[in-house]
Amino acid sequence: MATVEQALEVARDLFPDLPAGFPYEDFQLEELILPDGDDMGIHSDDDDVKEEDVQTQSGFGSCIVIQNLPKAPEEKYDKLMGVVRTIASKLGDVRDNGIYMPLDDATKMTKGFAFVELARKEDAEAALTDERFVSGYQLDKNHKLTLCRFDDFDKYAKVPDEYAPLEPAPYKQPPENIRLRRYEPTWYDFMTVLR
Repeated sequence: MATVEQALEVARDLFPDLPAGFPYEDFQLEELILPDGDDMGIHSDDDDVKEEDVQTQSGFGSCIVIQNLPKAPEEKYDKLMGVVRTIASKLGDVRDNGIYMPLDDATKMTKGFAFVELARKEDAEAALTDERFVSGYQLDKNHKLTLCRFDDFDKYAKVPDEYAPLEPAPYKQPPENIRLRRYEPTWYDFMTVLR
């Protein structure tokens, strides 16, 4: 931090045209420095600035998953990654290092899907509704690629393998004299629909 003498010297250099009688020697710089958090009743323009609320996204809105990729050995990983990059570039702007295709540690083969992070959430939404991918993108005769949101991928992974039918809701007996209900205020709209 500058001393008072250094500040006064800078002030003399910056304002040489001040009247000769300006009392530099009696000037106390410490008197002008406000204590932290004390505005001394002086309104500041900084108080008028409203900070924007930061909107955070829940989940990975700009992330999509390309499914049904070929399971390729580690030697062909780079070639398959090039194909995935080409397909991802058709979807929109891909972020730097925005493509991840996992390998299975045991078999050293790709797992058959890739994660793609696009630059904007709108690009991901547009990619999911793109006509080329809605019904499946034919990569070769054995692989028809599909897209889904990253959030949906997690949801689909939790679906059980075995089908379990839902239990029907038990039947509830209506009140004995339902005609009297039409005079209750909470049933006015319901009775209007029935007429």
